Amino acid sequence: MSDAQATEGKRARRFKALLWSIVLIAVGSMTLPLAGYLYTAAVQAQEQAAGDAANPRSEYWREVRGGMAGYTAVVGQETDVLIQSRGQVWREIRNGPVATLGAILVLGVIRAVLAFHFTKGGAKLEHRTGKKVLRWSTLDRVLHWYNATLFIILAITGMSMLWGRAVLVPVLGKEGFAAYAAFAKPVHDYLALFFAVGLIVIVLKWFKRNIWASYDKEWLKNLGGNFNGTHPPAGFANA
Repeated sequence: MSDAQATEGKRARRFKALLWSIVLIAVGSMTLPLAGYLYTAAVQAQEQAAGDAANPRSEYWREVRGGMAGYTAVVGQETDVLIQSRGQVWREIRNGPVATLGAILVLGVIRAVLAFHFTKGGAKLEHRTGKKVLRWSTLDRVLHWYNATLFIILAITGMSMLWGRAVLVPVLGKEGFAAYAAFAKPVHDYLALFFAVGLIVIVLKWFKRNIWASYDKEWLKNLGGNFNGTHPPAGFANA
C-alpha cells in the first residue's frame, strides 16, 4: 500500500469517526431531554388518574373545560359554551411540547456546531494573493444585514418570551420580566412584518442563483468538503 493510499484511508476513517461523533451528539441531545419529558408526562398522567378517583365529578368539569355546549337564553356565537378553553389548550402545548422540543433542537444545534468547531476547526486559506473580488453587490449586502439584524432581534425576543419564565424570571424577578415582556412582545410582533418583507425580497432577488444544479449533488455527497478535505464545486450560491 502506497503512502497516498494509507493517507487516504486514514482520512476516510477520520471522516467516519467525526461524522458518527456528530450524529451521536445530536441524537443524545434529542433523546436525553425527551426521556425526561416523557417521564414527567407519565407522572402527571398518574397524578391525574389519582385525582379522578378522589373527585368523581372531575370528568364532568373536564368536559366543560373541553368546550361542551349547554343551554343559554343569550343569543350569540358560542354563548352556550361555559369555558372557552382554546387559549388554555394552546398555552399548554406552547409551554409543554413546543418549549421542550424547541429547547432540545436549539441545544442540539449548538452542540453540533461546537463539536464541528473543536474537531474540524475553522476554514483556512491556503494561499492569499492580496487581490479582492467583488462577489456581492452593495444592495445584496444591505439586504443580508437588514434581514440578519432583524432575525437576531426576533430570535432573542422570541426565545426570551418562550423560555423567559424558566430562565429570566429567576434573574430579573417577576416585575422585571413583566417590564421586559411588555417591551419585547410588541417589538417582536411588529419587526416580524418587516422581516417577512425583507425575506420575500431576498428570495425573489437571489432565486435564480439558488436553483438546483448538477454540482449540488456532488456538493451534498461530499458534505461541502468539510470532512474529507475536497473542494466540490458550489457555483455562485449552491442550492
